[in-house]
Parts: sequence; structure tokens; C-alpha cells
Amino acid sequence: MGTSVAAQGPPSPPEPLLPAPTLTAPEPGGQRACVDPPLSWQPVPQAASYIVEVCRDPACGALVDRHLGETATQWRPAALPMGELYWRVTARSRSGLDGYPSEAIRLAITSDRPGAKETPAAGALRAGGPQVRVGDRLFVAPTAKVEVVAEDAGAKAASWRPVIGGRTESAWPASWSPGEHTVAAVAEDGCGGRATIAPLSFVVDAEPPTIRWEVGDRSTLADRLAADTEKERLRLKGRRSGGHADSATWKSQAGVWQIPVPWAVEPGKEKTLQPVEIDSDHPQAFFAALDTAVTVDGKPGTLGENRILWVAAEDTGSGVDRLIVRTRADGDRVVMELEARDLVGNVSKKEIVLRKR
Repeated sequence: MGTSVAAQGPPSPPEPLLPAPTLTAPEPGGQRACVDPPLSWQPVPQAASYIVEVCRDPACGALVDRHLGETATQWRPAALPMGELYWRVTARSRSGLDGYPSEAIRLAITSDRPGAKETPAAGALRAGGPQVRVGDRLFVAPTAKVEVVAEDAGAKAASWRPVIGGRTESAWPASWSPGEHTVAAVAEDGCGGRATIAPLSFVVDAEPPTIRWEVGDRSTLADRLAADTEKERLRLKGRRSGGHADSATWKSQAGVWQIPVPWAVEPGKEKTLQPVEIDSDHPQAFFAALDTAVTVDGKPGTLGENRILWVAAEDTGSGVDRLIVRTRADGDRVVMELEARDLVGNVSKKEIVLRKR
């Protein structure tokens, strides 16, 4: 506890002494190649101002400079002498009572020149990880890593600090929130010299593609089906395998994939087929199976001679990369596994259950 005494009048009521400030820069034992290095500390709650002292010894018996009434948490002396010095900070309350002084830490001044001012930085920011540019917008994944790519040796040696949304931070985040972000980077040399990297803007896409589906007859889905026949497709020039599909791929008839369900295959002729993979930013596919009951999102339907299944993937962010369709046996049923990926790695999945009617 302590009290302050004005030039005239009684002492103020006793109050707790404010704690010692935590000094942040320069670090203990640090060196600065300038006579006017910025001295920084963390704020003390309830402090009205601060006293900064620079001394020749740790006990501050030999005072070099003393600054009163500083309301910020940084002070830059006009000119300190070269050599080994010590500095400390004391918080002062609104009543004028001085708190506990911080421990004085050592600082070596190695040059008689003043520090530099704002300096240009030769370099740029780069986002790492999955990304895609759509028009003038750069889409990235939530785990994107931002790094400084510097062009000169001086900039490479600098310690760059992130500037996110206009605020200087201690480190880049491990994960970004969805939406638009503008970032920059700044480096300080400890003597007031400051270099800034030009900003980079990007959009964090955290939403996976949407998988859509519909069961209907061919006439209902006719506007989405290709008009040509499978026989016409086989005659197309340049078709690989001379128009003969690989035996391990799903069969297709006029653009409609035949789901490999065991009740539509002769016993003993079942085989494991490769997944159907559609590389497109707007993928869609049609599927058919004879005498099959289908359940999607808890809704029942049927597939048969004139009834087919339509699936598609959409993405309003970075865009769809691909749609993958697999099947697996599960007791007396077959499960179609749908997987849609976007261009920054987000994945959505859906299962469609098939049974013999």
C-alpha cells in the first residue's frame, strides 16, 4: 500500500501499489545499432502514465535519462550514449502514486547514429496450400499458410510480423475463418526502421460442395440427358480403346451408368469395378439398375427399366474439382458412396442404399 502527497493539502488515501511493468523490447541483453531505439513494455491496468529510466548500472544509481508522463507503452529516447546501459519502467496511478519499478535489463548501444525511418521492402506475400484463382479472387483452404517471399538479402534476414485486418499480430493463425481476408507483413529492425510488404487478399473457402440427386423417369430428366445413342458414341473418332470400354469399368448406355448390383448380374460373373470419377466443375451423372429399390436421405424410390437416378455436385466458392462414385456390398444391399471435392480440398459425402425389389 502507499499514498501520494500533493504540494499542499493532506496525503491521499492509501492504495495498492501498481505492479511492475513487463518489458518487451529490447529483450534482456539486446543490442541496438542506433542511439534512439524504441523501448516498449506491456500495459499495466489502472496506470495513468509511466516513468522510463535509462541508467549506467542495474540499480539505476547513475541515471543517464529519465522520461516522465509517458501515456503510451513505448518511448524513444533522443540520443543515448554508446556502451552498456540498463533501462526500467515504473507505472504511475491516477493519484500520482508510483508503483513498483520493473527489473532493469541490460541494453548495449553499439552505434552513434540515429535509427532509420520507413523503408521500402522488396518482396511479396504468398499463400501456400490448395488454392485457385477465380476471376480476380483467390480462394484458399482454411489451413492456408502465408509466407513472405523476399527479394533481397536484407529483407530475408528481417523478422516479419503478420498484419491481419489492419492489426499487427505475433504469428499467422493455424486456421483461417471463412470469408475474405486481407493480410500484410511488417518488419522492424529495433531502431525504428520499418519495412512493409504489400497486402495480399484471399477468400477462405471452408464449405464443401453440395451433392444433389433426383430419382425420376427418363422423360422427366430428358433435358439433362445426352441426345445421342451409345452406338453413335462408339463411332466417335479418337475414342480410346477403339470404342471398347475397359472390362473393369462400369457399363454405360447412352450416358447412363449401369450400377453393378449383384441381382442384375448372372451368378458367378460378379466383378470388382473401378470407381466412376468425373473431373468437371459442374459434374453430373445418371445411373440405372433393374428391379432396384433406392433410399437417399431417408427418402425411398425405385429404379427400373424407365426409372433412373441423377446426381450432381455444385459449389459456390472455389468450384467443384471432381465427383467420385463407388459401391460396396453391405449384406443384402449395395451402398453407393458419393464423394464431391472442391478445388481447395473440401469434401462432402453422401450414401445411397440400393436393395433388390
